[in-house]
Order: sequence, then C-alpha cells, then structure tokens
Amino acid sequence: MVRVPNGMGGGGVARVRLALLLAAALALSGCAGEGVFSMFGPKEPEVPQVPAGQFPSVGAPVPQVERPPVLDAQGQAKMESELEALGKQTQQKGEDAAKDVP
Repeated sequence: MVRVPNGMGGGGVARVRLALLLAAALALSGCAGEGVFSMFGPKEPEVPQVPAGQFPSVGAPVPQVERPPVLDAQGQAKMESELEALGKQTQQKGEDAAKDVP
C-alpha cells in the first residue's frame, strides 16, 4: 500500500492537480489574445493614417544618395570574365583540398 504524506488521500491529490490545471489554463488563456487579461492591458491610441512617403521628419532631412553608374557592355563582360576566373580558381582550390583529406 502506498502512503501519501500529510494525511492527504487520493482525493486530496486529485484536487491539487485539478487546481493546478485550472490555474495553468487560466494563465495561458491570457496569451490567446482577446481573453481574460486583455482588458488590463494598455489602450491602443488612435493614430491617423498617413499616405506612404509623407511621414514627418524628426531629425535633419536625409540627403539623396547618388547611385553608382551602371556597367556598360564592356565593363559587364570584364566583370563576368573576372568572376568566372575566380570561380575556376576557387573550384581548383576545393579540389586540391579534397585530395589532401585522408
């Protein structure tokens, strides 16, 4: 026979478990959004909608940043050849390193 300490019988343990289960369910119901505890949260202020790009500036105006010029056909061909050479070089290094691994 199993003896429960503090003279708590099987019914007492069941009551404690039920109370803990109800407390956990009540606590977790607040996480579900609109629930028991949502009325205690701060009220959301009513903010007027502003069209995109028309927000007020807090600091100094942000200067326009010049974009770098786009590559012409010759510059693009040079860039492609450099990238292909770099890719071949990297692949060769990887193959050489794979050969050295036991």
